[in-house]
Amino acid sequence: MNVTRILPGTRPDADIYALTDSRLSLGRSLEEVASALLGAGVRILQYREKEMDGGEMLEQCRLLRRLTRDASACLIIDDHVDIALLCGADGVHVGQTDIPVPDVRALVGPDMIIGLSTHSPDQARAAAAAGADYIGVGPIFATRTKRNVCAPVTLDYLDWVAGNISLPFVAIGGIKEHNIAEVARHGAKCCALVSELVGAPDIAARVAAVRAAMHAHDADAPAFRNMEGRGAARAGGSVEYGPPRSVLLSKVSAAGDPVFRPAGFTLPPERPQVNCGCPASRFQSRPARLKQSIS
Repeated sequence: MNVTRILPGTRPDADIYALTDSRLSLGRSLEEVASALLGAGVRILQYREKEMDGGEMLEQCRLLRRLTRDASACLIIDDHVDIALLCGADGVHVGQTDIPVPDVRALVGPDMIIGLSTHSPDQARAAAAAGADYIGVGPIFATRTKRNVCAPVTLDYLDWVAGNISLPFVAIGGIKEHNIAEVARHGAKCCALVSELVGAPDIAARVAAVRAAMHAHDADAPAFRNMEGRGAARAGGSVEYGPPRSVLLSKVSAAGDPVFRPAGFTLPPERPQVNCGCPASRFQSRPARLKQSIS
């Protein structure tokens, strides 16, 4: 299989991960939206449509395959392994309740990219062990573009992934032009956007604005500059992170995970846990865990 293997955050033009959504595209065709995204320099495009018949989805994915191949871009299909194979996509992205990664690998072979959504440290570790090529990290913020989504994992989980997981990853969930710089400062080299891009009247201009906002911090030292220190905190040491943000690194938590908090961080009120496969103890009781970790 001839795969365009572009993983999130692994090269300069792999910083934006765009997802399709016909409901949010202002009545424009998939071809018009995808052509605008690719023309603006997006090189990772995920086809995500939740309410279409399989035949129509396959037809659209074959169209996207032609467009992405002409642009030397990577095409990822959400959930549907069969459609990914039939259209010759470069990869498939699955969720925690979809076909497990080892079984997807058995179907698609060794070359196709497999991405897996994760919402907790345990899921991130399991994704690496299962052979995922990259992971989704989120939702970082509240989002309405996907139904039955779990509560935001917040920047806490992004901090943990950036400091502990070696797989490429993409931050997702509620990311917009106004907050993408903050997400980047917390270690995200690639961010996924849906409505912010496909719902923009001028897609090319919005891609340029989002990319400029994301890299506004690049003139400063990256937030996670000393990445060779990954895992040191788990061994009882400390990890040094460079400016521009001031970070409080607490003691290692009882679960063995370092707890990162930006200076001035205020914990949000606790919220009911939506069943998305996240261990309830991981994020549901964060205020109590923080008090324990810094006491």
